[in-house]
Amino acid sequence: RYPILEATCIDTYELASPPDNSYDMDFGTRWASESSDITPEQWLMFELDDVYPIEKIGVSWMSATARQYTYKLEISTDGVNYTKVYTGASSGTSTLLETFPAKGDARYVRVRGHGNNINLWNSITELIVTK
Repeated sequence: RYPILEATCIDTYELASPPDNSYDMDFGTRWASESSDITPEQWLMFELDDVYPIEKIGVSWMSATARQYTYKLEISTDGVNYTKVYTGASSGTSTLLETFPAKGDARYVRVRGHGNNINLWNSITELIVTK
């Protein structure tokens, strides 16, 4: 697992669920932000401590056995120019980390969430980046 220095997000999020909760290895905490007509896409960006050859990104979602989250995963070496490595949805069957292939060099990983099949909330309990 590659070290994450910090997580930042779009300017709105649930105050009790800040970005740092999404990589603290505590599945009982989360980052949460609600999509809306004004901001239909919420994003959460992770900065690693260096550029690494990325192979997989693991994401765990809140209430993931009852909801299917729709999102995109993107990677970047500079935090400006991103390459999409995954578009789709969570399985809706597991609260564990679901891993997705994400081949490429990256220092930044961004999740662009569009809510879930129950509501417009995006709630990530954990994210890891690995080789």
